[in-house]
Parts: sequence; structure tokens; C-alpha cells
Amino acid sequence: MSATENYSTDPTDTEEEASDANFAEWAPSPWEEVKKMQYGGDRTFAHVVENWVLTSKLSERPGLEKKLLVTLASPKASLAAKDFLCRMLALIGSEFCAKALAPLLLEKETSHLARMALEGIPGKEVDDMLANALPKLDGNEKKGLLGTLAVRASCKRKTASQKGGTK
Repeated sequence: MSATENYSTDPTDTEEEASDANFAEWAPSPWEEVKKMQYGGDRTFAHVVENWVLTSKLSERPGLEKKLLVTLASPKASLAAKDFLCRMLALIGSEFCAKALAPLLLEKETSHLARMALEGIPGKEVDDMLANALPKLDGNEKKGLLGTLAVRASCKRKTASQKGGTK
């Protein structure tokens, strides 16, 4: 059995539950391994996490989102890890992740990653956070945020028109 096969159980299991499921003690945690990702490097554990995200049930997504955010907040998370984690949050993130992504939005190196994760997440909290960040940015980061705000406004108008309303 390969190391990645050990991770086929519910991704929201706690470490205690995982050990009760007879996980091999030598197998590293995908969450810890993802933090070490490098561009062009081994993505084995990223594929494990990505599989969990893509095949998750709606009921599992809040737990996965929390684990993605905890991993993203780690000081050990590389830029490649932040990139990957924001891509996963773009798929399953909720308004819950807005506050956690706000600091990344203000950093030149990660602003585009945070925007990518937030752009498709509906909600007033995300709208407010993006609007509040605008005066704090300049250059390409500000231009990118303006583009994100335009896309979000366009999506709102399209949704309203499909429902028969006007906005």
C-alpha cells in the first residue's frame, strides 16, 4: 500500500480518529507536506488534498475549508503552497475564509492568489473586505482588485437579471 492510499478516509477526521483507523505511523500528513510544496517539486500530497476537495460532499466542505485555511496560515507555508491552497479555496471556500485571506490580499506576492480564491465566493462580507482593501493597494495589485470587483458586480447583475430583478 502506498503512502497516499492511507488517506482515503474522511478528510475531516481528527488525528485521533485517523490513528484509530490504523494509519501507518510512518506516513506523513498531507497537510504538513503541502506546506513544503515548491514550484516544479513533488505534488503527491497536493494531489491527495486536491482529490479530497474535488470529491468532497457538501457536509465535508466546512471541515476541509478550515483545514485549508489553517494550512494557509502556517508560517511554514511556501508560496507554492499558498498558491495551491488558494486554488482549492476558490473551489469550496465560503464567506468564512474572507477574514483569513484579507492579509494575503494586501501582500504584493500573494494578492493575486487571495483575489483568485475570493472572486467567486458570494456574500456581503467578501464584498466589504475587498472594498476596504482597495485604498490600501496600488499598482498592479490595485488594478487586479478593481478587475475582481468588476467581475463580482457583473456576476451579481447577471444573477439578478436571470431571476427577473434589476441591479
